[in-house]
Formats: sequence, structure tokens, C-alpha cells
Amino acid sequence: MRSQSNAKKAYLALILSLTAPFLLADNGLVLTSGVMQDSGTLPPKYSCDGDSLSPPLAWSGAPKGTQSLVVIMDHEPGPDDIHWYWTLYNIPSSTQALREGSSAGTAGGNSVNAQLAYAPPCSKGPGLKEYTFHLYALSETLAISASSEVTPMSLRSKMADSLLASASLSVGFERSFASVDDDDASAGDDTDNRTARAENGDERPPRPEDGGERPPRPEDGGERPPRPEDGDERPPRPEDGDDRPAPEGGQAIESTRTPSSAVVVAVPSAQQSVNSAACATVQASVADAGFSDVVVTCDKSYAYLVSDTYPDHDLMNGITGTNEQIPVPAEGNAAPIPLAPKLAAQKTSIDAALGIAVNGVPIYDYSAQGELDLENYDAKMDTLKLGQLDICGGHAGRGDDYHYHAKPVCMISAIENASATTILGWGYDGYPLFGDENPDGSTINKGALDVCNGQIDSTFGYRYHTSEEQPYIFQCLVGEVDTTILPRVSPMRGSSIRSDLKPPRGAVENLQHSETVDGTRTLSYTYQGEDYYSKFTPSANDANCFDFEQRTISNNGKVEAGTFCRE
Repeated sequence: MRSQSNAKKAYLALILSLTAPFLLADNGLVLTSGVMQDSGTLPPKYSCDGDSLSPPLAWSGAPKGTQSLVVIMDHEPGPDDIHWYWTLYNIPSSTQALREGSSAGTAGGNSVNAQLAYAPPCSKGPGLKEYTFHLYALSETLAISASSEVTPMSLRSKMADSLLASASLSVGFERSFASVDDDDASAGDDTDNRTARAENGDERPPRPEDGGERPPRPEDGGERPPRPEDGDERPPRPEDGDDRPAPEGGQAIESTRTPSSAVVVAVPSAQQSVNSAACATVQASVADAGFSDVVVTCDKSYAYLVSDTYPDHDLMNGITGTNEQIPVPAEGNAAPIPLAPKLAAQKTSIDAALGIAVNGVPIYDYSAQGELDLENYDAKMDTLKLGQLDICGGHAGRGDDYHYHAKPVCMISAIENASATTILGWGYDGYPLFGDENPDGSTINKGALDVCNGQIDSTFGYRYHTSEEQPYIFQCLVGEVDTTILPRVSPMRGSSIRSDLKPPRGAVENLQHSETVDGTRTLSYTYQGEDYYSKFTPSANDANCFDFEQRTISNNGKVEAGTFCRE
């Protein structure tokens, strides 16, 4: 016993020396969750008595120079013991949230089972247990060869020299033991079971965390990092000054919107959705159009249209000016629609989506080359005139994401009994989009539409229209809009083979997009007598990843392959 105790003390001394820099970490980092608060309670849904899913997390305030992030969830049943349930490392610095049941970066092991995944709390002992989620911002990615051997101890020692900031969130959880049976014993996480196993001669291999005292953590040695509920004590953030209430509970959605700093939006679940007349109007616009795969829930301020941005109609066919991108589903895209829109003092033009169609496809202005001069139409920036759009009015962007730049004619054709009263989409300022006619079926007089392609409406206050002539659809937004919460699909993570695709000089021929029963999608075309293609198949290992093969003009006709993943 004495030799084991000395080993523990030696390991503790080593960790103390390695974690000294943690005490000096910049604590401007803030960790939150849409389903729980610090010093609050872990919802049973995230335990073994519920759905056993990892809870959603969100963060902000990562310091400049952050290259990767680490998430650890642990529990201390006693001074000589630490259990860990979740370890994620090398999370990309662009990530600002983890959705419910999702992962990012590389998953390490846990102390409950042999899986590289979240292990839900499943205590066998009575009483309230405390579980802590830790977030670390690092100045580098970690070189770790065997993720199955990763523990909180090894992670903290590895990142001691690269720590920039840390934050934590602690919650309590107490099981209702009416649901506990003998089959749960293998998943136990309390001290009593460990002690019983030791007394019965079950000597597990010593773990680094064994010792008289737990090794120090980055957040030890001072006040905890400021959190949202602390009021003025936390560092200022770009979203300060917004009077609307914070989104209420549910799924955390990451936004990478530029140029402003992104804000994580908590999307309510169907059970958490707040009913209102305005919410019902947005929900009805989607339901009446027949797009059942688009989910609409609301909080007090916004309706959220959640989709994968991938339409059911024909796509990509008819393009001659290709950028060699191919549409890939982007699960969880959440489009926020203000429920109480207000006309703004100035119109908003942004190099990003201006709204969302009722089938969940984002809508841009007519250009793919930056913000527009609203008063002067530029044919050199017109995606329709340049042959960059398919017969449905859309194409794939730099994120291999499908979106519209003109009237979504194929979507409209798919709407049964579509009429002049049909709402085709919503601007991100909360005003609806109608077709080429007034809602009463009358013709829109020449010059009646303003520079944003809309006009005053007696029901909604304002409405947008599609049109045969430019600008075809939204050109700008007339209402107030919080650009920091707008979603934008980022390029997929993977090798560099798709990082620098460029439109070739001149037109391509015979461009065709097809899909087979196994989910393989192929974009093929001919250029100067040579055949080129990009194709992908959903990866068997990860639902958010896709196995690509391509022969592109941009990469000089080389046949290349790689796996790419959505964040």
C-alpha cells in the first residue's frame, strides 16, 4: 500500500508542475447550455434513465489564437476518485456549440465503459451527485496517438503548455431509484460500488487520478470564469445591447456568420415551442406547402425553420458556369425569423443568405460575388445571366450547400395548389416572400416594387416578391435584422482537394446531377472535350461525413479521393 501511495504522490507532483500555466489562463471564455444552468440540474434525458444522449453545449469568448478546444465531463465521488464520462479534444476552433447527442473533434474514452463516446451518468448510490463540464481553449492541436487511452489526466498534461482559457459548468443529478434494477450494475458510477469491488479483491489497474488529493485543474486557484448570469462582470460580447430575450432551451446551433462575431442560438424543441399567432403563421406557411421535413419551432422572439438545406426537387441541371461544387446536405440549419418584424431606418445588404424558402433552402440575392450596389444592377454579378444557376434557380456554394439566387421555380411547382396567396419563404427580417403577383391575384404594376423587390402590405406590414426580371428575389432587407445570429453553412472539413475549386474559363457542357439508391450523388460535365466529375457517398462510419471521389478542372484532371464532414 505504501508503494502505491508514493506513486500517487509522485504523479500528483508531476501534474502540479504541468498544470501551473492553467492557473494563469485567460478566463474570458464562457460555457453555457440551452437545457441546464451552472449550479442547476442535469435533465434526466441525458442520464441512463433517459435517452443517454450528450447534452447540448455552447460557448463564446475564445481568445485570439485559439487553434483547438477540449471538452471534459467528470464527477468526483470522493477525494481519492474521479470518474469521467466525456472527453473530446482537437475540436476545431470555429466550433461554437455541440448539438444534443453530437460530437466534434476526436472522442476519447470514459471511465464507465470501453466506448469512445459519451457515457450517461448512472449512479447506484443515493443522493445528489455533481457533474462538471470543462471547456479549454488551446493554442495548438494535440498530437495523441491512441484516443482509447485518453483520460482527463493525460489531456490536461498534454495541453498544459498551450492553454489559453478555460471555463466550466457544474450541474447536479439525483436518480429516481424506482427505475433502477440489477441490470444497471455494470454502469454504476458511485464510490460505494468501487469500494465494494476493491474489498472483494477486484483490483483494477491503477489510474493516474488515484491519489490522496485530486490533481489541480485549470479553473483552480481563483474565481470561476464569468458566466452569462453574472451580468456586468463578464467581458463584453458583440451581441450586448440586444434587448430581445435569450432563446429558450433546446438544441444549440452553431452559426459562422460573418462579418460580425457569431452568436449561438438555442432552438426550442417541439415540446418547448412557444405558441403565438405569429408563430402559427410561419408554421402554417411550411405545412401548407407540404414540406413535412422542415421543422418549425418558436420562442418568444423568433420562429426557427430547421432543415438540411437539401431540396427534394431536381437540382444542378442546366448549369453552364459551374464552380465544381456539388450540393451536400447540411443537417440542423436553423433559420431565425423574427415574429414581430419592424421596418429599419436603413436597408441591409449582406454577402450571405437574406432569407429562407419554405422548403428549408436558403435564399441569397442575385449575386455570388459580394455585397451589391443596391441602386445599380450589375450584369457581371448576375448568377442567372452568367449561367451559374440550375433550372430551379439555385446552385451549390463554397460550402457545397444548395441555395437559391432567383425565383425557386421547381419548389413552387412542387407545392400543390400554389396560388398568389402562397407564402414562398421568409426574409431574415421577418417579412414574407410571395410570388410574381399580389396576394389578391392582381398584377404588380411596373415600378411598384422597391429596391429590395418588395412593397408595403396591409397584413404583414411589408412583403417581398419574386419577379421575372432582376433582381428576381430579395435584393436586400427592409426590416431590422440581427446579422450575428444568421446561419451560414461552412465548407466541409477534410483534405485540401476541395479547398480551392474555381469556375473554369468558358462554359462546361452536358452538366448532369444524379442520385442512386445507395445515396451516391454525382455531378458530371464536359469541358474542352474532357470528362470531369465529383461524386460522394454517405460514409458508413459517420452520418455527418461523406466519401468523395473527383476529377476536377480546378485540380488539372487528377482523380482524387477523400472523406469530408459537416461540423
